[in-house]
Amino acid sequence: MNSWQNKFETHILKRGMEYCEKGRVGQVEETGFGFSAPVYGSEEYDVRIYVENDEVVAMTCTCPYAEDG
Repeated sequence: MNSWQNKFETHILKRGMEYCEKGRVGQVEETGFGFSAPVYGSEEYDVRIYVENDEVVAMTCTCPYAEDG
């Protein structure tokens, strides 16, 4: 897969890694479009990673950071 880390600002990538290490990422499911998982921050957020030909083509999240662009 292509380098997805460069799609995030450093502080957001660090926060995501910390969430994962602290068990705040729920069951990751493989879907028809790629992958999805709930992430538990101040609320439960829906994260989706869209993959085509082993390349990350898009990512979405219902968190406030993603809503701000």
